[in-house]
Amino acid sequence: MNDASNKEPKKGGPWPSHLINRSEVRKFILDTIGRTRPCLRINRVSREALDKLEYWLREKIRSEVHSHPSVGKTFRL
Repeated sequence: MNDASNKEPKKGGPWPSHLINRSEVRKFILDTIGRTRPCLRINRVSREALDKLEYWLREKIRSEVHSHPSVGKTFRL
């Protein structure tokens, strides 16, 4: 019986892997909030926030690649 609902999701979808280390980004956000705005008492980072940061980084990279000159062999910013 090959039931498609029992299969694991395929890798290599629209975003094959994460560009950011989500646990490290989460730690950085919470540490920064703790140092700069301790009265907020925030102790969690939403998945949506991490998704937005990931999306922003992907778009920034795409923009930089698109505007990169067509000379040389090294990608530089």
